[in-house]
Order: sequence, then structure tokens, then C-alpha cells
Amino acid sequence: MEIDLSNVELFETLLEFNIEGINVDLHNDYELKSFNLLNNNDLRLVFLHNTSEQNIFLIFTEIEFVEFELPILSDLTLDNFYRGRYEYESKLFDEFNEKKCFYIEFCGVGQLNLLCSKVILDMNN
Repeated sequence: MEIDLSNVELFETLLEFNIEGINVDLHNDYELKSFNLLNNNDLRLVFLHNTSEQNIFLIFTEIEFVEFELPILSDLTLDNFYRGRYEYESKLFDEFNEKKCFYIEFCGVGQLNLLCSKVILDMNN
């Protein structure tokens, strides 16, 4: 099941949501297991449920990193995930070069800020 998260409201949290009757809590129930670049401009984050084998993939397409501060560790807990504004030359943009800005923060160990054209959540049942 794939869901496009690209057009969520500004500053709306993406940590918790309901998909077709399934409650997803990325902060309390999932941990980051891996991340990798695909095709040199797509980023995939892989989250595994704490008590089951349920995977969730977050795929960011056509990315441009604004900030990348993430240790090479697994089992990271997602602390904050939302779409925000991008600052360029002291101006704020909701979109920049047809890309949206997403902020991803992990509990005490790092963060990713990136521009991308699309964000897909893929639940692998």
C-alpha cells in the first residue's frame, strides 16, 4: 500500500496517522533500520515495527539535502517529521524549484532536512 505524503499541510506532524484503518505511530512503534540513496537522487528510509515484521518505507524522490546530520547507526527513533518552509537568501518558501522541504529528526542523534519532489510511504505487509 503506497500513500503520497507530498502535499500534507505545512507543519502537520507525520509521526502518527491512520491508513485504511491501520494506526501508524512512527515515533513509538517503529525504529529506523537503514537508509540508502537510490539512483543518486532518491532517499529511502526503512522502519521496522518494534514487535512485528511490519516494514514501512519512506521514499523521497529527487532530493537535495539541506542538512544531513545522521550517524551510521541503526535502531534510531524518529522524533519529528513534518513539511516545513525552506529559507533561501533570507526569504521563506513553501516550495522551492518545485520541491517541498521536509524536516526529519531523530531522538538526540541527528536530523535530515531536505528538498524533494515527492514523498511516498510504502507499507510492506
